[in-house]
Amino acid sequence: MAVNPTFLCILALAAVLRMGTFFYPHNSWDEIYYSSLAMKLDTSGFKEYNLKNVVFNKLPGAQGVEIKKVYNSDNDLISKQKRRGLYYYDEPLFYEPPLLPYLIKFSHDLFARGQKHLYIDLNAWVYAHKNHLPAFFKQEFYKTIVPFTFSLLSICMVFWFCSKFINETTAFYAALFQAVNPVDIMAANRIWTDCIAAFFFTSTLFLFYIAYKKDSLSIILLSGICCSLALLTRIFSVSLLPIAALFRIYLFATSPKKAIYEIADKKTILFLATVFLITLPWFWTTTHVFGSPLHLPYSKNLEKLFPFVYFILHRPWFIYPVNILSQNPIWALFIFAPFCALNKQIKFLLGLWILVPLLLLTILPVLSQVPKEDRFALPVYPAITIAAGFVLAELDKKLRVENTLLKLLLNFLTLVSLFWSLKIAIYFTYSHLSDTIAFPF
Repeated sequence: MAVNPTFLCILALAAVLRMGTFFYPHNSWDEIYYSSLAMKLDTSGFKEYNLKNVVFNKLPGAQGVEIKKVYNSDNDLISKQKRRGLYYYDEPLFYEPPLLPYLIKFSHDLFARGQKHLYIDLNAWVYAHKNHLPAFFKQEFYKTIVPFTFSLLSICMVFWFCSKFINETTAFYAALFQAVNPVDIMAANRIWTDCIAAFFFTSTLFLFYIAYKKDSLSIILLSGICCSLALLTRIFSVSLLPIAALFRIYLFATSPKKAIYEIADKKTILFLATVFLITLPWFWTTTHVFGSPLHLPYSKNLEKLFPFVYFILHRPWFIYPVNILSQNPIWALFIFAPFCALNKQIKFLLGLWILVPLLLLTILPVLSQVPKEDRFALPVYPAITIAAGFVLAELDKKLRVENTLLKLLLNFLTLVSLFWSLKIAIYFTYSHLSDTIAFPF
C-alpha cells in the first residue's frame, strides 16, 4: 500500500516540532517522579511502586542526576519533602497507574541496559551549552523517546481513520492541526502520561466504531485492550466508558425502555470483560492499600509551598473550552460540524468524545482538589481537530467552485491560525520551559 507523501510531510513537521525533547532538560516534578518509579520497577519490581527510598546523586559536568534506591537515608526524596512539611507522596503505593513507568523501564532495557537511571537537570543543560558539548542528551533517550513516539502515533491514527472513514481532505487538515497542537507538542516534550493516554483513548474509540461497523469481535477486543491501557495510564480515561455506552445505545437501541437490554450484546460484553480483567490487578491493589479503587492524595501545604500548584488549582472553571480555542482559532469551526453532511454515527461519536470529557474536567475541580491543566484535555483534541477539519474541508470544496476570493481568504486565515498555534507552542514549550499553556488563563 502506497504511503501518502503529504502525510509524510505532516509527520515530518510534527517530528521536528517535538525534537526538542532530546535536547532539553527533564527535571520538573512529574518527570522526576515517573523516572524514579521506572527505576524502582527496574530494581525492585511492582512491590515497591512508590517514591520511598529514592535518592538523587548529581553527576559531574553534563551527565545529569543519577536516580538511585537507598534504604534508611535521611537525604531521600520523601525525607526532604517531610522537612518542608510536605507529605503528599509519602504513601506505600503511588497513586497514578503504572503504564508509563513500565514503558520507561522497558525502553531502558532496550536502549540503556546496564546503564544508570538519570535525568538531565537545568545545571547539566547549561553546562553542556557553555562548554559546547553535544546538545543531544543520549543518556535520556530511553525516556524521551516514549512520549515522542506516542504523540506521532496519535497523528498517524487520526490521519488513517479520517482517510478510511471520512475523506482525504479532512485527514489532511486533522493531522496538520494535531501536528501543530501546542498542548500535544508540550506533552511530547515532557516525561508525562498524556501522549500515551491520548493515543490509547483515540485508538479505543476508533476501534469501537470500526468493530460495530464491521461487526467484528476481534476489533472490539482490541478496543477493550486499548481502553484498559488508557485507564492504566491515566484514571481520567474512565470517561471512555460513558462515551462507549452512549454510542452503543445510539447505534442500536430502538426505544429508551429497551436501551439497557439492547446494549448487552456480545461485543459490549467482550469489551467490558476485557477492560475489567486487564485493569483488575491495579484497582484490586489500590483498593487493598487505600480502601478505594480511586485514590488521590491531598496535602494542605502543597499549594502553599508551590505557586504553580496554587495557580492550577485556582484557574477559572471554564479554562478548557476557552484555552483550546485560543490555541488555534480555526478549531472553532468544529461547532458547525453537527450541521454538515458528516456521517451521523461519526458525528455523534465526535460529539460524545468532546462533551463527556470536557464536562468531567469542568465538574471534577468543583467537587474536589483536582488541578486544571491544559494537558488533561489532550484526549479531546483529536475529536476537535477531526470535526474542525471536516468543516474546513467542506468550506474548501464549496468555495473552490463558487468564490475564489473567499477561498483565498479562508486559506490565509487558516495559515494565520496555524502560525499562531506554533507561536504558542514554541513560547511555552521551549522559550519558557513551562508546564502548562497559561493562555489566556
